[in-house]
Order: sequence, then structure tokens, then C-alpha cells
Amino acid sequence: MPRLLLLLLLALTSACASLPEVKPSAPRMLRGYEYIPDNTGRYQCPYTHDGVLAEWVDKAVSARAGAQIGKAVLGATGGIVGQVKGDSVTGLIGRTLGQLIGNAAGRAATLKRIGGWETVRETSDISFMSIESMARFLARFYKHHPHFDLAVDLTGEIYPEFVPWGERIRQGDL
Repeated sequence: MPRLLLLLLLALTSACASLPEVKPSAPRMLRGYEYIPDNTGRYQCPYTHDGVLAEWVDKAVSARAGAQIGKAVLGATGGIVGQVKGDSVTGLIGRTLGQLIGNAAGRAATLKRIGGWETVRETSDISFMSIESMARFLARFYKHHPHFDLAVDLTGEIYPEFVPWGERIRQGDL
């Protein structure tokens, strides 16, 4: 059992490889919303400056199935670890760990299939320093775009921390 946990933790840490450090450009404001007019920010926008989906989003569509499989398999592994132990605290830890590992595996699978962070950066021309700034910007300028739900879903696959913000946008809370 310790070997399994060690392997799961190793998978989590390798799948959560951070973005290469890039000195961000100075943020700009557009009708009160802060953004960076290039790809030097921490979070890359799923839309380009001319309002179309970024190329990395198109590539992520085909990678989506792989990400969902990784999340399901590793999420189930965490649930099994919790059930084997049999107590509610260990079960909660197992499920939480499984979810974290599943998110990391899904992110890694999506990134691998689209060509990595390099592809995301190279095909983006709007970026943000915070996930909240990106969410508010998307809600304000792209909420009525015909592919908005797809863009939100795929953004959440490479930035799992964006998922709650995407839900808030959909619920009209932003």
C-alpha cells in the first residue's frame, strides 16, 4: 500500500509541472478589465484578440477524451484506497487525493496531446496574472460567444483552479 501511495504522489508531482518563468508584460485595462496583450501572463486566454478560439483550444478538443479517462481512472483509485481503509477520514483523504491526482493526470494528458505549455503560450495572445482576472474578462467579453461553454470547459482542463470560476460565470455570478 505505501508503494501505491508513493507512485500516486510521484504522478501528482510530475503532472503538476509548473509553467516556465516568463517576465510578464505590463497589464492593460479594457473597459475596467485588466489583461496582458500578449502571452507573458501566468494564465492564457482561450480566445485571441480577434475573438476566435485560440489554436490550443482547438487542439484540446481532441485531447479532451484522454483527460476525462485519466481523471476517471485515478479518481476511482483514490476512492478505492479510501474504501480499503474503511474509515471516513481515510476515505475522505483517499477521495481528495484521488481527485487531485485525477485533475493532475487530466491536465497532463491534455497538455501532452496539445503539445505542452509551449503550444498554449505560442498560440495565445491574451493572458492574465490571476485566474480571477481571466474569469471576469471572459464573463464580460465572451460569455455570448457560440463556443463559450467549450472554451470554459477546456480552460478548466488545463487550469483546474479555473473550474469554480467557470461555474460562477455560467450561473451569472460574475
